[in-house]
Amino acid sequence: MKHPYLFSFFLAASAALLPAASTLAQTPGTVENTPFDNIRSATWDTDDGRYSVHLDEVPAVLKSGELQSWCVRVTDARGKPARNIKLRFTGGMPQHGHGLPSVPATSAGKGKCPYRIDGIEFHMPGVWQIGFDIVGRDGRRQEIRRFVNVN
Repeated sequence: MKHPYLFSFFLAASAALLPAASTLAQTPGTVENTPFDNIRSATWDTDDGRYSVHLDEVPAVLKSGELQSWCVRVTDARGKPARNIKLRFTGGMPQHGHGLPSVPATSAGKGKCPYRIDGIEFHMPGVWQIGFDIVGRDGRRQEIRRFVNVN
C-alpha cells in the first residue's frame, strides 16, 4: 500500500461518522417520524389511548417568528372531555439541541376552547418536536410527541 497513513485516516474518519449516521436514521424524515405540514384539526392519542388531544384552533401553516395562541381539547378514552387534568405544552428542535424561546402558558379556556395555550413561538424554520404532557387526577403522566414543519 502506497499511503498507509491515508488509509488509517479514512478508517478513523468513517468510524467517527457512524454514530452520526445512526442518529440521522432516528430524526424526522424517516417513515416513523415524518413531520406534519398541517396540524389544523389534528387529533393525537397518547400511547395507551387514555387521552386524545384535539388541535381545534391552530394555524394551518406554522410560521417562525410569530407568537401564537392555540385552542385545544383533551378527551378521555370514551371521547368525553377530560376533567381534572393538568396540560403542559413543550417544544424544541432535537437536531439543534434547543427548546422554544418562549415559555407557553396553558390556561382554562371557554366554550369550544377548553384549554388555551398562549406564548408559542418557533423562532426559526425547520422541523420541531411539539409535546403535550397530561397529568390525570390519579397523578399518572401521559405524553404525546409529534414532529411538525415550521416555515
